[in-house]
Amino acid sequence: SRPPVQNGIVVVNPDGTIAEIVPPNTFASHEVTRLEGILCPGFVNSHCHIELSHLKGAIPQGGGLTEFLKPIGQLRNQYSLPVITHAITAAEQEMLQNGIVAVGDISNTQHSFTQKARGNLYYHTLAEVFSLNPARAQTVMEQGIELFEQAPASPKHLCSIAPHAPYTVSENLLRQIDAFNARHSGIISIHNQETADEDVFFRYGTGGFAILYHAIGATDVLNYFTPPGTSSLQYILQHLSGKCSLLLVHNTFTSAADIDLALRQYSNTIYWCFCPNANLYIEGCLPHFDNFIARNARIVVGTDSLASNHRLCILSELKTISSHAPHIPLSMLLTWATLNGAEALGFSRRLGSLEPGKQPGLVLIENVNTQTLQLTPQSTAQRVM
Repeated sequence: SRPPVQNGIVVVNPDGTIAEIVPPNTFASHEVTRLEGILCPGFVNSHCHIELSHLKGAIPQGGGLTEFLKPIGQLRNQYSLPVITHAITAAEQEMLQNGIVAVGDISNTQHSFTQKARGNLYYHTLAEVFSLNPARAQTVMEQGIELFEQAPASPKHLCSIAPHAPYTVSENLLRQIDAFNARHSGIISIHNQETADEDVFFRYGTGGFAILYHAIGATDVLNYFTPPGTSSLQYILQHLSGKCSLLLVHNTFTSAADIDLALRQYSNTIYWCFCPNANLYIEGCLPHFDNFIARNARIVVGTDSLASNHRLCILSELKTISSHAPHIPLSMLLTWATLNGAEALGFSRRLGSLEPGKQPGLVLIENVNTQTLQLTPQSTAQRVM
């Protein structure tokens, strides 16, 4: 929320509430625990699929998004519930150890709800729905509402209904989701332009998604889809009211023109989520970070799932960004990974910055190049409170 304080002191109450941030020498040396590195708020994982944690390593790297999606449905049904829930518990523990305090988590089932109800992390569950068949929009919406109503009732838990992606949601369903979330103070989170094939499908009705629907026997989908001749993001924006904040996830192939259009046209706040390690795992490429920075876009960071990543670690995502774009200041990266994420998920009153009255968690980042204030391959993060 403000520039870093060199050798600053964080005064913390026993319950983890920040009391104050003070300059060095405010207290006697014996009153202060000195740590070498950078102290920052707990990380916010703005996009995850914790219920897919049991699929770690199940899908090969580098095949592209449509090849990644093809086996997901079948793989989901090959594991018992105890295996799935054990993987969810282990994944949450991994996030805790890596300094994550809050998660924007996609849910297609109730599998993660018992773990979320324990309150170890803040969660904004995004109950995901999809159908390109406009005639099924009401039925699918009712299923989403049922999942929404079954989500844990807790001060550390929020819930919204989420459209999966432009290529899996009809105009009718998208409008119903938008209206529901507006009534319930929710957010709209949607996978956006993760592959070049997405825009090809929307402009021409061809490419990898047309092939995918044929391959999985869902050729009827193509009967309900008429290519609008626009980018997929332009299609989405046309059918949203702007009453909810918008969380666009991945944005790997989002053009500068689409960023400009979205920022100009959408009347509420837009957050752009990068999941760089998952992008490399699936498509082998990264978003054009500078296009977003140049437009003062509100950027957040996520891990995606263990089906598309080796770790659930926000610092690992920042290190990947830094290694490909070393000119991005560490202070900016940390803002993406903390305060911006807390704001996007609706937790900024408690999390995201080291400010009096908040309980953001406290993370120590070690092995940083203190001369240039850059992450190194050896940088690590651990939660110290």
